[in-house]
Amino acid sequence: MSLLTDRVVTKTAGEKFEIKFEACHDGGYVWMLDAIDTTQIKMTGKTLTPAGSKQLIGGNVIEIWTFEGVQPGDYQLTFNYKRPWLAAITKSETVRVIIK
Repeated sequence: MSLLTDRVVTKTAGEKFEIKFEACHDGGYVWMLDAIDTTQIKMTGKTLTPAGSKQLIGGNVIEIWTFEGVQPGDYQLTFNYKRPWLAAITKSETVRVIIK
């Protein structure tokens, strides 16, 4: 389900980076980010694009999360794949972010 090919992102402070996940929004599933300290890393955007070459009814989407490293350090971003109205988490992904 995840499009991550590498679970480690290395960037310099002020540099933007993307993390992408595939999701089935029509099934009610979305990726949710656990709380982050925005003085260290800030989320600058989230966009959606069709998972295939064209948008299909009921087709999956790619969630593109954009971040910027604010302070040098070694951080972890944890994403949970779930239906927002339920407590159960279907899947979790952790991405290590190194800001130099």
